[in-house]
This record gives sequence, C-alpha cells and structure tokens, in this order.
Amino acid sequence: MNSLISVPCRVLIASTLLILLSAGAACADAKKPIKTPLDSFELGKYQYCGSDRDCVVANNGCCDCANGGEDVAVNKERLEAFRERFDCLHVQCTMRASVPPCGSGLVSCINHRCKYHKREDVEFGN
Repeated sequence: MNSLISVPCRVLIASTLLILLSAGAACADAKKPIKTPLDSFELGKYQYCGSDRDCVVANNGCCDCANGGEDVAVNKERLEAFRERFDCLHVQCTMRASVPPCGSGLVSCINHRCKYHKREDVEFGN
C-alpha cells in the first residue's frame, strides 16, 4: 500500500522534529536550577543597576562564602529570580565559619553593575 507522504518528506519531517526537540531541551536547561555558584556571565544578568540603592548582598550558590558559595551583589528587584536559580534542597554544606562574617561587606553600583566589596578590602582601602 502506498503511503500518502513520500520518503523524502518523512525524512524532512523527522529531521525537523528532532531539531525542535533538541532546541526545546536546550532552552529548558538554560534556567535549570543549579547547586554551584553562577559564572560571571550568568551572574551579570542579575546585577544591572542605576544607583547603589538598587544593589543588595546575595549568596551565589547554595552554601555561604566560607563553604563553597560566594558573596555577591545583585539588583534587589532581581534577588528573588536570582535565588530561584539554585536548587539547594539536598545540598550539604560544610560548617566552617568566616571572619569577617559572610555578607558583611558593602555593595555599590559601578558602571551600571552591582558590585560586592569584601569588608577587609574596604577596611584596608584595597
């Protein structure tokens, strides 16, 4: 029995479906929650600012700055979206302390990007 769709058309349809499924999977992974700190490119998506008041301290990663994460500054309007990037439910962090404490630095807006300044750098003028 002859098929209504020719072989070249079936190949084209199958190829198109495969490409669409691959593209969909790539897009789904773009915002997939992670456990480790974001790289500087991804972090930059949360750091645009117009003034120092736009910026707040945030923890980049599931663990604090002494245990695998890092202190960063993000735009306060993007803080919740930034936090949602992390899946920390089953993450076990070490329990090291930090002196000075994590998050005790200052934030500022420099060239329209929120920046975190470690307390020891501010105290010693670095």
